[in-house]
Amino acid sequence: MIEDIKRRFGNITYPEVSGEEDNLFGELTGEIIDPAGSPKSSYIPITKIIKGEQKKFIGLKKDDVVSFDVQKISKDPLTISQAINVTEEEAKDAKGTYSVKITNVSHVEPASMNQELFDKVFGKDVVKSEEELLNKIRETIKENYQRETNHLLEHEIQHHLSDHTKVNMPDGFLKTWLKTSGEGKITDEIIGKEFEDYKNGLKWDLIKNKIAELHKVQVESGEVKSRAKQLIAQQFGGPAIAEQLGDKFDSIADNYLSGQDGKGENFMRLYNQIRMEKIMKVVKENITVQDKQVSLDEFKTLAAAHNH
Repeated sequence: MIEDIKRRFGNITYPEVSGEEDNLFGELTGEIIDPAGSPKSSYIPITKIIKGEQKKFIGLKKDDVVSFDVQKISKDPLTISQAINVTEEEAKDAKGTYSVKITNVSHVEPASMNQELFDKVFGKDVVKSEEELLNKIRETIKENYQRETNHLLEHEIQHHLSDHTKVNMPDGFLKTWLKTSGEGKITDEIIGKEFEDYKNGLKWDLIKNKIAELHKVQVESGEVKSRAKQLIAQQFGGPAIAEQLGDKFDSIADNYLSGQDGKGENFMRLYNQIRMEKIMKVVKENITVQDKQVSLDEFKTLAAAHNH
């Protein structure tokens, strides 16, 4: 994580030829890419590529073309998704040979461990030494694992409440309503494949709404804006961005929440996210949670058992 921070806040240069620690930017080419579609970008950090495959990405310059077997370059879904411009979920099943035409090469000279770096990462004077930085990073890693643990717990809660709450679901009515509201796009075949998922999702919505009603769960607009500011700060490198932007930070958050089309989809997404957190908080306050210590591998196995 320290190395990642030093790179993220390092000095960027643009060498003509790629070296083993450089990053490649390009466009996907070849038969596997839809020729009628618009060009798809590719990002390849050479250090993230499997060692035995790195040499084919070294020594490249603008307009060179490199081909690679997507299953051989990396086992990391994020690295694959960036290389062939798909989601991480799609990257897990990606196969075949891809070609990338290089448009740019970048090199990041890692930042020095000094007060300037500390302020950029955590805000002015929050961290004042390398030791404090290490402790802060340990806290961050712990929080990340705690967040993943909490996510798994909430999956367990959802399963339990859905499995043990009786809700009468009129299948015939729901199928008719789906076809009617789908404006001709929802066929019997689609309903046959997806109806159970839709019905389970609707049931969970009804359960959540009932909990929110009973416990008077509410979300204020100020909470949504505050969450938006947190996300924007994370995207631009940390808390220090708020100080740098000053009064402009409010308008940036407002623009983000309203969206380019003015429909406020980001506002509703964050609103629903916060509402869900409050509903889960209510549930956790009314149940008994038993902690069990497991290894990281055991945790990954438990998390992988969930299908949604």
